Amino acid sequence: MFTGETIAQMAAYFMDKEEERQMEVLKLIKLLYLADRESVDRYGEPISFDKMVRMVHGPVLSRTLNLINGFVRGKDAAQWDA
Repeated sequence: MFTGETIAQMAAYFMDKEEERQMEVLKLIKLLYLADRESVDRYGEPISFDKMVRMVHGPVLSRTLNLINGFVRGKDAAQWDA
């Protein structure tokens, strides 16, 4: 099941690995997508359970991108913002 908390934890993991502690949104969204794809390939299920969609700059996690861009309200947004 998709949750903002899971996405926030995934993002925090990648941000922790970044030396400057700053990352472009495009890079973060791609890393999150790639982590989900790798999980599907290795274990047969994604980490985030988000919907994978095609966009101009390549595939992304749909709800995750909406969270990052501030287009989601409610429980998932609260978990992401925490």
